[in-house]
Amino acid sequence: MPNLSRAPSHNREPGLITRNIWIGDHRTSVRLEHEHWELLVHIAHREKINLNELCSGIAARKPEGRSLTSALRVFVSTYFRNQVAEPT
Repeated sequence: MPNLSRAPSHNREPGLITRNIWIGDHRTSVRLEHEHWELLVHIAHREKINLNELCSGIAARKPEGRSLTSALRVFVSTYFRNQVAEPT
């Protein structure tokens, strides 16, 4: 899994890391906490897709009016909540 702590970022707020991602054929910037970036990369690796594919899928399914940043955070929480809720 890639080490995101080494990637350059341009932070405007402490604790947030800005990254460029591709949503389909559109490049956009997203600011998230380091932990959320690491979890998104982990999920993409686990699902055998790349980060841009994962974020594009999340963007396509987000409710109207919800920001992409919020949708990414909610997705991470829901993904792991569902993992915990699955019977073993």
